[in-house]
Amino acid sequence: MALYRNGRQADALAAYQRLRRTLTDDLGIDPSQALRDLQAAILRQEPALELAPPPITLAPAGPARAPMPRQLPAPPQSFTGRAQELAQLDAIAATADNQPVVVVVAAISGSAGVGKSALVIHAANRLAKHFPDGQLYINLQGATAGMAPLEPLEVLGRFLRALGVSGDQVPDGVDEATARFRSELADQRLLVVLDNAADTDQVLPLLPGQSGCAALITSRRVLAGLDTASHLHLDVLAAAEAIELLGRLAGKDRIAAEPEATSEVAQRCGWLPLALRIAGARLAARPGWPVRALAERLTDATRRLEELEASGLAVRASFEVSLHALQHSGDTGDQAAARAFGLLGLSDGPDLSLTAAARLLNEPEPAADRLLERLVDAQLLETPSPGRYQFHDLMRLYADQLAMRQYPEPERMAALTRLFGFFTATAWESLRLLRPGDRRLATADPRWARGGLRFADMAAALAWLEAERANLMAAIGQAAVAAPGIPAEVAYQLTRALFGFFDSAPAGLNLRALPADYARLRVQTQWPPTHSQVSS
Repeated sequence: MALYRNGRQADALAAYQRLRRTLTDDLGIDPSQALRDLQAAILRQEPALELAPPPITLAPAGPARAPMPRQLPAPPQSFTGRAQELAQLDAIAATADNQPVVVVVAAISGSAGVGKSALVIHAANRLAKHFPDGQLYINLQGATAGMAPLEPLEVLGRFLRALGVSGDQVPDGVDEATARFRSELADQRLLVVLDNAADTDQVLPLLPGQSGCAALITSRRVLAGLDTASHLHLDVLAAAEAIELLGRLAGKDRIAAEPEATSEVAQRCGWLPLALRIAGARLAARPGWPVRALAERLTDATRRLEELEASGLAVRASFEVSLHALQHSGDTGDQAAARAFGLLGLSDGPDLSLTAAARLLNEPEPAADRLLERLVDAQLLETPSPGRYQFHDLMRLYADQLAMRQYPEPERMAALTRLFGFFTATAWESLRLLRPGDRRLATADPRWARGGLRFADMAAALAWLEAERANLMAAIGQAAVAAPGIPAEVAYQLTRALFGFFDSAPAGLNLRALPADYARLRVQTQWPPTHSQVSS
C-alpha cells in the first residue's frame, strides 16, 4: 500500500508477487483473500486506495453551510500522454473564468478501453482549483458489465444530498429534482463530472443551469443531443505514449532493455490503453519474464484476446458491453446492427466500402448504411472517411470470433463468396476499360463476371482499384486457402482480372511503387493452377 500511494504501482505489484512466492515455497499456502483483493484493487487503481483528503475547515463566521463536495477520484497514477486533449479541456477553466454566467460542457466519446474515464478524472483534478465551491462525480454505469445505467432521479438525489439537502427534502420527480439541483448551484462555481453516460437523455437532467459551473461527460456514444457541448473524440495512444504507459506499469528499465519486443507488445495491443494496461500489469506480476515472452504470446491472433485479461480486467468483456447494449435495445435497428457486427469481421481486408459491406451482409445499400452507422454510433466500428468503415485491430478479432460462434460455416463462407464475387466482377469490368481486347477477358468465368460495379471511364476504374487495392490483395490471399464453401477458382479469377492493373501501367499509375503487389500477382495463366500458384 505504501509503494502504491507513493506512485510506484509496478513495485507494489512486484512486492505482492515476492510475498506470494515466499508463502508458497516456505509454507505451502496462498496469500490471504484480503491480500488478493488488495492486489486486484491496485491493478484497477481503485479510488478507495487513495489517502483521504484533509478535512475541510469551515469559517466560523456567517450562516452554517454544508461542506463543499469533493467527490473526484484520485488521478490515475499511470496516466500517460493526451497533451492535446488536456489542452482542450484546460480551456474550460478559462472559459468559465471569463464567462461566469455560462455553463461549459465538454463531452468525451470513444470506444471501449480507449481511456475516457482516465482522461476525464485526470483533467478534472487539474481543473478543480478553478471551481472552489466543489466537485461532484458519478459513474453513470452506461457501459458497465452486469449493471444497469443509473436513473437520473437517483443521481440527482445523490447530488442534492452531497450539496446539503436533507433526504426528506429531495423531490421525487425528475423535473422537480433537476430544478432544485440547479437552484442549489446558483451563484456557485462547481464542476460536475458525469462519467460513463449511456445517452443524452440520461445526462440532460444532470447538467447545471445558468451559472459559473462546468460539466465533463464521458460516453461510448457521441452525445449529439448536447447542442452546446464541446465534443472531443478520443482515439488510441500514439506509439511513444503506448510504450511510456507500458514502462510506467512494468518498469522503465525493463521496457528500455527490450525496445523491439516492447514495440511489438504495444502494436499487438492496438495502442489501446486498456489492453496496454493489462499487458503492463501482466508483466509487473511476472518480474522474471522477458518482455519478449509476452510479445510471443500475443502473436497468435486466435488467442490474443484471452491473453489480454488480468485480475478482472479484460478487453473482450469491455467490447461485449457495447454489443450487449445493441442486442438488448428495444430498437429493432440496433438489434439488426448487432447481428451484422460479426459478419463484418470476416474479411481480412483493412476496411470495407459501403457497397462491399452491403454485398457481404446481403443487404441493399441504404439498409447496410443504416446498420453500419449504428455500429459507428456504438463505437464498435470506425469510419475514417465517408462511405468507408474499419475495425480497430482488437475489435476485428472480437468480431471474427463472434461470427465463428454465431454463424454456421456455410453462412460465413456464403458471405465471403458474395464479397469476393463482387470484387472479381468489378475487377473484370475495370480490365475491359484498362485493356480492351485483352486475351484474359476471354477467360472470365460468367459466374464471376456479373454483378460488379460499372465505370464511366478509365479514370473511375483506376480510382476504384486504387481505393480497394489492399482489400483486393487480401481477398486473393483469403480465397486462395480454398476454405470449404468458397470456390477455389475465385482467387484465380480475381488475380486474372487484376493483371492489367499491375501489368499495363496505365497513365498516372507508378508501377515501381507497387513491386510487392506486382510480384504477388505473377501467376501462370493456365487453368487450373497448382495450389502453390494460387497461394503465391
